[in-house]
Amino acid sequence: MASPAERLQQVVLVVDDDLVVRALVVRILRTAGYQVFEAGDGAQAWMHFQRQPTVFDILVADVVMPRMTGTELAARVHTLRPELPVLLMSGYTPTDLLARGLQAEHASLVTKPFNGDALVAAVRKALRA
Repeated sequence: MASPAERLQQVVLVVDDDLVVRALVVRILRTAGYQVFEAGDGAQAWMHFQRQPTVFDILVADVVMPRMTGTELAARVHTLRPELPVLLMSGYTPTDLLARGLQAEHASLVTKPFNGDALVAAVRKALRA
């Protein structure tokens, strides 16, 4: 498990189009000691990522968003940084996501609603994988 000092070195890019959910995720991760950048949708996150692809240690993104889904964003990110851990957040089950044509290759999934402990545990696990 990463110490608080080690986590301060880890940078998370959080992407969610729901302002309330995004603010909660950002607050949880900052409280856990991570540096956090945020974006309101996949297209905005992709612009951030293209400018500084080596800054981020993990991408945490909602799956269903306008302009660019989390799975589309993850696929684009992996073209530049295939080793970057990705944690997708969704209120849909993995089966529902597949039915909608959204496949989360090379990504972990945390199901909404989640509590702070579950989110931090999922981030830690994805960073160790």
